[in-house]
Amino acid sequence: MVFLYTTIPVDKQTKSQLFILKNNLEKVEGRAISYNELVQILLRNMQHTRERKKLGEFRKFRGSLPKDAVRIFEAERLKDLQAEESKNQEEQANVD
Repeated sequence: MVFLYTTIPVDKQTKSQLFILKNNLEKVEGRAISYNELVQILLRNMQHTRERKKLGEFRKFRGSLPKDAVRIFEAERLKDLQAEESKNQEEQANVD
């Protein structure tokens, strides 16, 4: 891997937070982690978070029928259940 050395200006608080995060990851991983690797981990985590957020936004639409449509669906479902029950009773009567 070829490194491009550059300087990225950050304030003291951000530098401190990055340092703490780097140390915590080193404890978890049991090895040294470069700032380059830390940035890669943060970028992957951000991408993963975006994908989960998109999935969550998609899931919000599940079950989002208008109330009228829900009522119509429930009425049709009730008709189907009643028809099936009637059919089962007729079949039972024919067997007896």
